Amino acid sequence: MRNRFILLFLMLSILTLISCFIANNITLWIVSVMAIVASAFLLFELNKGYSKLEFEINEIKDDCEMKLNNSNQDNLIRDEIVNVLEKLKIGFLGYRIEKAPNDSKVAEVTKLLNESMDKFNQDIDYALEILTEYGNANFAFEVKTNNLSGKTGSLLLGIRALGEVLFLNLLPLLVLLLIL
Repeated sequence: MRNRFILLFLMLSILTLISCFIANNITLWIVSVMAIVASAFLLFELNKGYSKLEFEINEIKDDCEMKLNNSNQDNLIRDEIVNVLEKLKIGFLGYRIEKAPNDSKVAEVTKLLNESMDKFNQDIDYALEILTEYGNANFAFEVKTNNLSGKTGSLLLGIRALGEVLFLNLLPLLVLLLIL
């Protein structure tokens, strides 16, 4: 588009000079040259402004595209978080958020959620291991209580107490069976 303006300006300037030459009027010739020089200067300034504006528009366009891509990525991560939480709600603990967020706050939430899911999953697996041992009549199974906290810690301590009570209640029966 700029090239068309420059070409049009050059053509009009040449036509003006030719018509002044044909008219054979020196005053018209001088005024025309001055008008052409002034017009060239204005065209040059307009071209600089256009280039600057074009550069700024491209920067804004690139910034918008980057924000849109980040927004789409954040939407995918939010969808994945919702999916993992929906699965947690119905008891499935083995899922994690795999996508890496761009936003540092979303990344922190993602990390904490994954770590929480891992810890909860480990505690439940340990509770299942203890219950399996008790189911095999191994009431002497040592229940480790380090790093226990919250509801899952209370659950593990309750399971241990259940095993101890069962063992103490079954001990007289075992002694009686051994005597007989």
